[in-house]
Amino acid sequence: METDRSLRSTLDSICEVGYGVDFNCLEGSSEEGVAFMKAFDESNALIYWRLNDNEDILLRFLIESEKDPEQMNDKYLRDIVLNFVIAGKDTSASKLSWFLYMMCKTPVVQEKVAKEIRDVVGAKVDETNIDGINANITEATLEQMHHLHAALTETLRLYSAVPVVKLTIRA
Repeated sequence: METDRSLRSTLDSICEVGYGVDFNCLEGSSEEGVAFMKAFDESNALIYWRLNDNEDILLRFLIESEKDPEQMNDKYLRDIVLNFVIAGKDTSASKLSWFLYMMCKTPVVQEKVAKEIRDVVGAKVDETNIDGINANITEATLEQMHHLHAALTETLRLYSAVPVVKLTIRA
């Protein structure tokens, strides 16, 4: 229970400070905030289960380091891992947050994306069975998901993955 309150508080804080949006998740009075939080939690669970059985990047680098231990020493591996964490954590979390927020704000698009996923992945898949869904998601099926691609692309267009700084050059 306390962990749930901490997660709700953290989500409220980052959304308000980072995006100027008050979901009021801690009190649970915002229907939109609760929907966003649920979608965010479910997406994290899906990502975790999808990647659970695969080799991770660190394991791949460790295997390569055995081939060239002088070049790929512990310091090199530490720097690689740190770069991935820095580059991927905030940008991925931010974009996923904005994508889920946009899906919650546009139910028509959300339904098109959900229907497309059901149609492409297969209606026979039990939506509560993560392994069943993951088994049917391939590069080929992802290429058929045009609404999903459009929604992700539009989210990236509206909310850049990295900060944009405008430079003014004065003569």
